[in-house]
Amino acid sequence: AGPDGAAVLDVLLPPYDFEHDRDCTFYRAERADGGDDDDDAHDSDDDDDDKGEDEKEDEHKEDDPAEAMDGIVEDEDENRGASTGEGGASMQGRGQRRARGPRCHLIPIPQPKNFHCISGTYIDFGSDDEG
Repeated sequence: AGPDGAAVLDVLLPPYDFEHDRDCTFYRAERADGGDDDDDAHDSDDDDDDKGEDEKEDEHKEDDPAEAMDGIVEDEDENRGASTGEGGASMQGRGQRRARGPRCHLIPIPQPKNFHCISGTYIDFGSDDEG
């Protein structure tokens, strides 16, 4: 955050230009299981011939941790491991949320030089200051 604190709009419209001298943190996703993104690099294309289209697509999603995050789903888990009390009401596990899918860590990185804000405005930042 800058001298005026952080604004919610910093999330929606971060200061992508270095000259604005405002704090903005960029991240890259890294798989939490310690797996390398190139684990499947040794597989040949011949192996793909035996796989269905869905298997190929799922395999490639796992290669990119950012795409793998798209598959994470949180849902209500009222029945799993829950004991029931009088009237069959769940006494344990009610309303618990469980994340499913690959986990990853967000690692802070420097602002990418080729990353540009293409739309939006905030004070004098964004598309209005380009022309």
